[in-house]
Amino acid sequence: MTAKNYEQAIDILKDSGVGLADGFSINMKFIGVSKFCNIEMAPALNNNESQMNINEFLENEGNMINCNHYLRMKIPEYDDFYMRATKARYETLMKKFPQPKCKEDVLKMLGDTSHDEHWIFRCKKELATKTICVGIFDFVKRTWSLYKDNPKTSRPVA
Repeated sequence: MTAKNYEQAIDILKDSGVGLADGFSINMKFIGVSKFCNIEMAPALNNNESQMNINEFLENEGNMINCNHYLRMKIPEYDDFYMRATKARYETLMKKFPQPKCKEDVLKMLGDTSHDEHWIFRCKKELATKTICVGIFDFVKRTWSLYKDNPKTSRPVA
């Protein structure tokens, strides 16, 4: 969040000299710049910089779905309940829904509870992990809407 531009952000994420210790995904957009990107990050294995796969989008170029597993990098991952759950949620998004055309389409996707076991909006009482909030960024209007309940059936709280 301290980066003043795209190039500086990439340099920070490389973490030259050490590299990061765990994998994650980051979405990045600078206001006033038409580029938006998703970066899959992985630990430094054979050198001293984080592994990165940058997927860039320009305005009006399509949609991006981010998941809790690698979509583009070929990195070994644990085959446990949480990995199976995230992959099932991704499959639901890709098979059940067409490409979203508007904010309402995105809210329906993020609020989906149609899968028998692995809901997109995780609110089952018996689950150890739950969705705590959903944030919708509108870069055209420069707004950020936060939902604490299912965004498909509730209004934003902020």
